[in-house]
Amino acid sequence: MLTSRKRVFWALLPLILAYFILFIFPNAQGAADEHMLFLTSPDENIQYPNLLRMLTPGSTLIESLKHFFNHQHYIYGYPFYFFNALAALPLKIFYGADLAAHTQTLILFLRQGISVLPMLAALLIFTALQTGLRSFWRTAVLFLFLAFVPGVFRQNIQWWHPDALTVLAVALTFYFLDRDQLRFGRNFYFAAAACGLAAGIKLIGFFFFLAVAWYLLTGLRRRCLTWPQALKAGALFILILFAVFILSNPLLLIPQTRAAILQVHQDHNFSFTHGWENQDAYAKGPLSWLPVLERWYGSAYFLAFALLSLLMAALAGPRRLHNQLILAWALPYTAYLGWVIAVRPDHYWLPVLIPVFSALLALTELPSPARPSGEDAPAPSVAFPRAAPILLVGFLLAAQFIANLQTDAHLYRRSLDLEPLLRACDTTPIALNAGETFEPEEGRWYVVQQIQAEPAAQRFSVLSPGQPLPADSQQAWGCSSAEKAHLRAAYAAEDQKHSFPNQQVFGPDGIEILR
Repeated sequence: MLTSRKRVFWALLPLILAYFILFIFPNAQGAADEHMLFLTSPDENIQYPNLLRMLTPGSTLIESLKHFFNHQHYIYGYPFYFFNALAALPLKIFYGADLAAHTQTLILFLRQGISVLPMLAALLIFTALQTGLRSFWRTAVLFLFLAFVPGVFRQNIQWWHPDALTVLAVALTFYFLDRDQLRFGRNFYFAAAACGLAAGIKLIGFFFFLAVAWYLLTGLRRRCLTWPQALKAGALFILILFAVFILSNPLLLIPQTRAAILQVHQDHNFSFTHGWENQDAYAKGPLSWLPVLERWYGSAYFLAFALLSLLMAALAGPRRLHNQLILAWALPYTAYLGWVIAVRPDHYWLPVLIPVFSALLALTELPSPARPSGEDAPAPSVAFPRAAPILLVGFLLAAQFIANLQTDAHLYRRSLDLEPLLRACDTTPIALNAGETFEPEEGRWYVVQQIQAEPAAQRFSVLSPGQPLPADSQQAWGCSSAEKAHLRAAYAAEDQKHSFPNQQVFGPDGIEILR
């Protein structure tokens, strides 16, 4: 006989499957060959040849092992490439030496298996840790809200990166700590292994130091262990963390390769903390992140509500320790992003905001306020105190969810347009000199990029054949029709605005692109 938790899971499974299938359609586009992959993704095309090399047998067994273990893309840990190889293994077996000729199919497997599937698992874990899978409706509401946060939704579309694996490793760390229940048994050390895996993929497992310290301190306060036992458990946790970190990155055991890995991370750390090119254009501080957070995670008011929910859950909710650990995990990593990191990729916040958002329903579980007593006390309504937080949370979640769906729908439509757009317009722009006219191909329309110095602005205009160029034209792309040219101009303008949110950007027909 199924338990209530299993019934909730099986009832939720169709939603999970539908969400997974939803991304097959955009993820099956944009990588018809390696050249198109280069045009559509500045990162995937770097990782792709390294993975192919890993899967290519050498002339000897030793050479084959070198190919498999030395991925040569040291900015990400070896577990990322190991799981990539597992995802690609069925295709490698099926296609054999012809695997490289099936770029789109391989990229589809990688996007679904390395981004979508681990993210689904992580969302389910964070949801279950808060709801206990006791109520289908509470579980479904929280799961669907997390799944359609634009920052989460976007990382599932044409995105093959280690972020979902990292979020899953973070989720597993919380999962095993929750299962341990301050017993400091094997689940505590499984949490250390998951934490080491998070560190081995993208180093962020090391930010669990405050959460683990708080967990040990809570064990001491509740007399679950003594000081010597706490020191021993903490030391063993650190030992397991570092052991998994090293063993999951075996190249660190080779001095020459270790030096190369450290150098790559030093170089990237400088870029992350100072900016990529024009370093003066990068501001630091939490408020400098606000435009990114509002675009991909929610309005400032909603983010404040999410933080309030987590604080209330940590202080008075039924899952206090779990939410205290989320808070202790989020604080140091948020401080690092806010005050140290200069570049602004929105996916950096996934490991923080997904667990924070998992506490959004906490206000609906708080104890009802104490009723006045005494003979003359008015008879209070029992329903209203319990209904008020439910109505408030429901209204805020519904409003933000509708806004999220609008953003997600735009992202989804745009991803489906990407490959037809690339096929309709030139991939290489024509460099232009100011004031020039040029001879267009017969029947061709053109997207023209204009750069204005003062005030700083960029325009993406559509010109019909024979139409003179504006004086500040920089480059142009030829397109097969007016419709495709307008689509390409709108796409280029939105992409420019995303990269430079503080710059004025105008799309076709002079419409300004807003955040």
